[in-house]
Amino acid sequence: MIIQNCDYSYQVMRHLGGTGKSKEYLCREIKREQQKDCLLVEIKDQVLAKNFMIFLEEKIKGKVFSDYWECFWADGKFYAVFSYSAQKQLPEKLGTERCSLNERAEIAKRILERLLLQNPHPYFAWNGLRQKQITVSSSMEVQWNYHLEMIEKFDTYSIQDVAIQIYRIFQLLFEEEINRKLYPELKMYMQQLQQGQQDSYLKLYQDFMTVYAAFQNGKQDDQVPSTFWFRAWEWMKKLLVICKKVLMIAILVLAVLYVVDTFRNNQGDLVVTKIITQIGDLMIE
Repeated sequence: MIIQNCDYSYQVMRHLGGTGKSKEYLCREIKREQQKDCLLVEIKDQVLAKNFMIFLEEKIKGKVFSDYWECFWADGKFYAVFSYSAQKQLPEKLGTERCSLNERAEIAKRILERLLLQNPHPYFAWNGLRQKQITVSSSMEVQWNYHLEMIEKFDTYSIQDVAIQIYRIFQLLFEEEINRKLYPELKMYMQQLQQGQQDSYLKLYQDFMTVYAAFQNGKQDDQVPSTFWFRAWEWMKKLLVICKKVLMIAILVLAVLYVVDTFRNNQGDLVVTKIITQIGDLMIE
């Protein structure tokens, strides 16, 4: 099936589902020079479609929000087109790859950087920033797809709603550090997200950079949990390292002593050679 307007043609590749208010399709634009996958959202309700179109035209069109491509009417239905990424979803990446703290911190940083660059309306940020809708490429490029839930309330979302979504993402990204109570900077940032203290994408990014710097510098104040068994295990690991070093030194000393002792014993076993200088009355020079 092909859905088209005056300028572009969208070939439907797969039905992605939708909500009670809309249907969503994975499409490929076949008239552009570089064919790209996209998300095509179909809205049948005429009143909702008109309101959403006005919202897109007045508050979204012409902005730096390049995830939004266009909207149009075709066959009595309204369509809105957004970018789509087929890269690995964030939960899948974390579940199948061993991602270090630095790598996970970089993913978080790029999510917030993308918010700054795209500057989406809070509805689209709230909508796209969900764990399964965030994608990460092999080169660490972060994008997100959209599933336009609560579309009838598109103009009621705020930065605080976005902060809650980021809080949930960070719970996934830094689950280990949160459970082990590592990094007080991370704990403070998570509290700020919950309390909605940030009022802009810039503030969300700037506050996180304190956490990011702590990750990079290895600052881990108060990171050891209060549980007895964890502290005992940490102590045992340090003790094993010390014992290993002592054992290596002892082996080295014993090896030196063995060489010295062997050399001394060999000296005692040397055959003494007697030099003859005279036979009878004959002197040998």
